[in-house]
Amino acid sequence: MKTIFVAGFFRDRDVTLLRTLCEYFRVLMFPDEYWCQTVQSANLIFVEKPQITLSDKDFTYEMYTYLAFVEETGKRILPQAAHHPVHKDEMLAMYETARTSVELAEAFKQIATQEKIDMVIVSCDLTPERTPIVIEAKKLGIPTLDIEHGYSGAFLRHHTFIKGTQRIVPFISDFVNLDNILEQQLWQEYYAQTQRGGTMQFIVNGTPSDVSYDLSLTKERARLQLGLQQDALTICIAGTWHDMNNPLSPLRDLFEDVEAMLLVLRTIGEEFSNRKVQVVVKIHPAHATPDIAAEITEFLMAEAKNYGIHFLKIMSTNLNAVLSASDILISTAFSSVLWEGFMALLPAVLYISPNSWSGRNIQQDKVQQGNLLYEKDCIRFTTQAKEVAEALRFFSREENIRHFKSTAENIRRELHINEHTAVEKSRNICNWVANYLGLDIREKSAFKSTYASFPEPLLKGPETVHIATAKLRDADEAMAKGNISQAFALYQDVLSTEPQNEDALCALGHISHVAGLVNEANIFYSTVLKINPSNQKALEFLSRH
Repeated sequence: MKTIFVAGFFRDRDVTLLRTLCEYFRVLMFPDEYWCQTVQSANLIFVEKPQITLSDKDFTYEMYTYLAFVEETGKRILPQAAHHPVHKDEMLAMYETARTSVELAEAFKQIATQEKIDMVIVSCDLTPERTPIVIEAKKLGIPTLDIEHGYSGAFLRHHTFIKGTQRIVPFISDFVNLDNILEQQLWQEYYAQTQRGGTMQFIVNGTPSDVSYDLSLTKERARLQLGLQQDALTICIAGTWHDMNNPLSPLRDLFEDVEAMLLVLRTIGEEFSNRKVQVVVKIHPAHATPDIAAEITEFLMAEAKNYGIHFLKIMSTNLNAVLSASDILISTAFSSVLWEGFMALLPAVLYISPNSWSGRNIQQDKVQQGNLLYEKDCIRFTTQAKEVAEALRFFSREENIRHFKSTAENIRRELHINEHTAVEKSRNICNWVANYLGLDIREKSAFKSTYASFPEPLLKGPETVHIATAKLRDADEAMAKGNISQAFALYQDVLSTEPQNEDALCALGHISHVAGLVNEANIFYSTVLKINPSNQKALEFLSRH
């Protein structure tokens, strides 16, 4: 069995991919890399991270080799790229981050001397937590695969999008797995301008995500699940994750996000003062620590009321439900959420603060004219409040919504952009890796057959059953107290752990029926009968409807 080392997997979005990798390969991971260890498999091995204490001399040497490698790579990718000087205060701020990254690389290097690692797979390679491991793997001749999140950086179709000079393309792995052919075409066109040649390959197996769009989740059901009003124009404002280039950068970028959200909230309040509107602010889970999230929530809630917005919900989870519930998406950064929104048939407004790095360096007109989703008016790129207001007016008109959906469906059909599930995309990636590593075709066929019987996710374990039972009890208590929205969300939470829980499915069917969502109730009760054809509650309901 081949051995894969994985790094940087996200606790909320990469569970299916990790589980599938464990079906195909022996998987190594540092124990603190995977924050929520929900995948249980004999093939998943948490290797102890060696205790590394580098002397100043060792640290300086390792930093020198690291910077030399980056410079060499940069020259090969873009020979004319400008190398901006790092000032003293920036260097001091980066010091602790750099030391941690160097020690992480050293720890991986020691593991690689003890284990035969056939490939390194990372989720987004250009971050301090992943880059050092990728670089060490490349030094050792171990092939590397980067799983990208889907169209997040594809605005860089041409270097003239960036004011001034070219910048180095943000991938260093040997292979970059992309979500779709549109993204592949854009990146290949961009790399054709460089001297990187064939040293990097873009492959399309789909980007599996457990928190992606869900076209089977109706708007009515999603709003019920989130406790939103059914008859209000619903606008989602989404922030993004900011890389820790130095210890201060995430906080600085988060402040920029909040500043951008304030402008958007004020614009919404002014533009829809005579219309029933509700706003969902989606904070990235990486920034949803109790202290930060609480302060952001309190601040934005108060400001929203000042702007005349009386229904504001702030969340850090349930992206799929948020997208399904929304009518318009507003992103405050070049984020993969824009692609998720497009795939969820949701028109989007990109607002970039003119004070941010992107606002200072990205040429708005070039992006608007040179990227297909912007060209076709699926996404509006804005940098001023009046542009945001104009875009909101445009996308709130019914005839423009119909035109957008028709355009989006045509783009997906013409470019063969699929709607595969996270399971299917994960299997595609694993089959590609297996083929690259030269696994026997019979062995791969066996993997496919065993995958179908793999638990989803290990549902019959006693710990999981205990968790599901506790969640069901909480849901029943909320229902008894009349907290319908809370109960609905809790019953959904039960299904995330135990998808075939008849009690939770029947309860969701009952809530949907009472809310007047008969079709949704039919779906829940029909699912129950597939699990248990003799379930009386389901039989009684379906006999009457």
